[in-house]
Amino acid sequence: MKPAKLSIITLAALILTASPALACSCRGKVTVDSLLKYSAAVFTGVVYKVRPASSGQSLTTFGIVEAFKGPPAGATIRVLHRSGSTASCGVRFQPGRTYTLSVNMRPGMAEYTTSHCSTWMFNPNVGLRDRLIEGMRAMKRR
Repeated sequence: MKPAKLSIITLAALILTASPALACSCRGKVTVDSLLKYSAAVFTGVVYKVRPASSGQSLTTFGIVEAFKGPPAGATIRVLHRSGSTASCGVRFQPGRTYTLSVNMRPGMAEYTTSHCSTWMFNPNVGLRDRLIEGMRAMKRR
């Protein structure tokens, strides 16, 4: 078989067999109402500790600085998350840094869970962070 033809066949095989699970796709429009309605907790917190939990996952301990929903400021919570790249919905938290995120609670689990889809909107370069936080503060004051 000619090298060019083999390359085309190989490329086609890779494209056709690529797993959609390898890509992270966040859906839906993020609003203050939807964050507060569908999240178990929304908060700004400082990362105390990050440790491996299981294959491809990490367990991060946060100290809550500001609570919009869920445990109050001053509480410490543990959040289980994928630790890979954002392409696989992973999140990488660094000890000592402050993050704003939304988390969920799975039935029967002791830890909250999150993913890239629950944290991306708070990235400063996305432009939603300040508006979402101000909206959550305003709703909290009501």
